[in-house]
Amino acid sequence: MQTKQTKIFTIEDWTNDDCLMVQNTFEIIEGRYTLLLLAAFGLEGEMSFGRLKKELCINSKTLSYRLRRLENAGIVTNRRVYEGKVEKSYYSLNKASDELLELLKAFRAYSKALQ
Repeated sequence: MQTKQTKIFTIEDWTNDDCLMVQNTFEIIEGRYTLLLLAAFGLEGEMSFGRLKKELCINSKTLSYRLRRLENAGIVTNRRVYEGKVEKSYYSLNKASDELLELLKAFRAYSKALQ
């Protein structure tokens, strides 16, 4: 016996702009290492560039590119601190990114269910 599925939304609920916004979000988070970065921020909070590079085993060029993309999208905040003559950069998720982390947790649960 088949059970009737309840629709969460219908295709009529989605406009072209809605689809484009969702697609843009996926394009931001789909890059290599991006999910690892978001997970690291979710677990650790603020992290320095050097620590991210070391913990994720990622080269400086790729890390800089991914962080810049997340920063330009308004997901990550960069705080620069001067210790003497040395500048250090610390990165963290901004408050609006809490919803993104919840979404990623849901994707993780869904992915596990597919296994």
